[in-house]
Amino acid sequence: MHPAIQERFVHASRQLIKVAPYDAAVFYLRYPELNKLVAEFVWGPLATPLEGHSMGLERKLSGWVAAMNSCLFNLNPFPDFLSSPEPRPTFQF
Repeated sequence: MHPAIQERFVHASRQLIKVAPYDAAVFYLRYPELNKLVAEFVWGPLATPLEGHSMGLERKLSGWVAAMNSCLFNLNPFPDFLSSPEPRPTFQF
């Protein structure tokens, strides 16, 4: 990853935690030619298991959001991780 892009992700992560505390933040990049989203940057004390996580476009919540270039609010992201190995992440609002 280009250092300037990584720097932007770090900055965004530090700003985000000020308004929405989190254990793990994941920034996905969209690869239309591969028809998938890939976790290119993870940040936080519980983020390591999410490194390299990927999902198909139009699959699950995050894939649908990316494919439709839209947004969804106040939804639990657990469907994105149903196929993850145990222990699966837990989510709280």
